[in-house]
Amino acid sequence: MGACVENWAYPAKPIWLAGSEIVRSPNSCLRNMQTPKVNNHPTKYQGQYWDFSNSSQHANSTVLSHWFYLLCAGGNGNNEGILFNVPALGFNRAERIIYRTLQILYSSSNFSAARNASIQAAQYLFGSMSFEVIAVTNAWHAVGIGNRHLPVITSITGPTNTPNGQYATYWANTHPQLPYPTSYQWILNPQLNNNLYGTSSAVLDIAFYTAGDYQLVCRAFNQNDGGWGDYHVINVRVY
Repeated sequence: MGACVENWAYPAKPIWLAGSEIVRSPNSCLRNMQTPKVNNHPTKYQGQYWDFSNSSQHANSTVLSHWFYLLCAGGNGNNEGILFNVPALGFNRAERIIYRTLQILYSSSNFSAARNASIQAAQYLFGSMSFEVIAVTNAWHAVGIGNRHLPVITSITGPTNTPNGQYATYWANTHPQLPYPTSYQWILNPQLNNNLYGTSSAVLDIAFYTAGDYQLVCRAFNQNDGGWGDYHVINVRVY
């Protein structure tokens, strides 16, 4: 909640640095909510830098802090083996969710209970299949607590084996109860950063001209709901 107050009262301050005014070195804060590991604090539940002895009430708190950072600011990447993509809610909606969550929790609540309570809070405030519920759930998944939300793209339909030089058609199937994407991005072999198309269509026509094994990724976006993105992968063999 301290970050919320600082954002309201003095947004020019380094909001994600706890204790930045009393610590000058080596990392200029007591705890870093954005990148906790710079202070040897965990970003993942029972991951690197986790204090299994619970020697301090603050020892493992950066997992929760980092969850809230992701909920506000969004992010994507790999957190110790967890691939994540979290849409940004911004402070206004994130504050409402965390305030409602605190009304549900008890002094004995653990991380799992906090996850469940925050999802329940987002459902109460914004609807059971809302963008906000997706963000809350995927932010918890990013820090190692619980599974990701039901994917927006449930599957990609198209041939997994296709002849060299012949066009093949692929289309993304979306979950009927989730917010509908406004645009799509198709990527071939994402490790090579090959962006094929940015299109409003869920359909891709493509011809492969070199035999081999490929990964075809479709990412979906909804610019009306904060720009969240979701993705699905299909493996294709060209012969």
